[in-house]
Amino acid sequence: MNNYDTQGLAKPIHAPLNHPPRAGVVNVNSWTPAAFGADLAVWYEPADRATLFTDIAKTALAMNEGDAIAVMADKSGNGYDAKKITVSARPLLYYLLGSFRRAVNFDGVDDVLTATIPDLGTHCTVGRAIPGTGAVIATEQSLSTTFNHAIDHAGMVIVKRALTAAETAKLTAWLNEKAGVLDQYNVPYGPAGAESVNIYRASGHPKGPVIVMVHGGGWRNGDKAISNVVENKALHWLPKGFTIVSVGYTLDVGTDPIDQARAAARALAWTQAHATEWGCNPNEIVLMGHSAGGHLVALVSSSLAMRNAAGVRPWRCTVGLDTAAYNVRQIMESAHPSLYDEPWGVDPTHWDNGSPTQQLTVTPPPFLLVVSTEGGGEGDSINGGAYRDAVIARGGTASIYETPLLHGEVNDLLGVPGAYTDSVDVFLASVGL
Repeated sequence: MNNYDTQGLAKPIHAPLNHPPRAGVVNVNSWTPAAFGADLAVWYEPADRATLFTDIAKTALAMNEGDAIAVMADKSGNGYDAKKITVSARPLLYYLLGSFRRAVNFDGVDDVLTATIPDLGTHCTVGRAIPGTGAVIATEQSLSTTFNHAIDHAGMVIVKRALTAAETAKLTAWLNEKAGVLDQYNVPYGPAGAESVNIYRASGHPKGPVIVMVHGGGWRNGDKAISNVVENKALHWLPKGFTIVSVGYTLDVGTDPIDQARAAARALAWTQAHATEWGCNPNEIVLMGHSAGGHLVALVSSSLAMRNAAGVRPWRCTVGLDTAAYNVRQIMESAHPSLYDEPWGVDPTHWDNGSPTQQLTVTPPPFLLVVSTEGGGEGDSINGGAYRDAVIARGGTASIYETPLLHGEVNDLLGVPGAYTDSVDVFLASVGL
């Protein structure tokens, strides 16, 4: 039997999830071309999964790399969709190398998408997000009748006038974000070779938030760059202005999970130290982890000694994605998956030292536990509720969100539109993000 409330599936439970945002906080998303108002003529954004279609009727979304694009929908509200009827001359959806950012790839021969547009005048501004280059902005453009797309891009905007310097700066930042040219890979944060991060940079959000994501894999597998760790989260939160830092750590056999948690703490402290370099706020950080990574972020959240040793400062909130290891002793003293045996050994003292519940020596920031009700015991149903109750007993805020998604889906599908992603967004809004 679960030791937490079971008031139904796929809905938040326990009142703290719905507490109001902090006083004075406005929950807003990042700057977008919508800021140009009536002067915005065209807005194409391949990152928006609702805008690329494989058929002219716009009934089938282009979702997979290599899908041929028949229609690229205009987000401006003006209806200037770019289309191509001839199947053999359609560009393809592709992902920018390493970043999971979506772009449109033209073959340079006959691929083209054409939009029918009215006379927009002679002073138009055209901005493109060019993969590998970044923002390319052309001014004083004359546009009328048709506009052909034949240049690879990850976003494009047409404004019916010249821009101010401030507008140009905001559009440039937006286009650079879409092109991924400011992203960084394998940046060291600690002494071990595996202790590095990938940084997927966003811009425009007034609070400059950062999601620090710690992957799972049973303390022995996984990678910071694989798609189920990054892709859907990036597609959802980068456009909202959240920078994402994906954390790698040592996975070698014999590595102590407690040392891995210390590495996660170092990654968090490193992010706080460098966030301003990316235009982000070091106080507005979401610490997130899945499975074994969920255990690591929970231990960092719970242990004052671990936080102090790494130099971690307060952060906004923590999200644990379906980890069972809040009380390692309870797991090891009962039937459990074999993946626990090598990392955790046979010493009960070690189990206790690595258990977030037993190591709860400081009130964590607001904590959301996402719990799979499926998956054969992989999820939090073993002891997540007890951890939540312990946090609340210390005067903290902790909530459980139950979902029928399988253990792996809790990670992979976070960011896909739907009730699950909405629930995490509600939690982030509740803490002012």
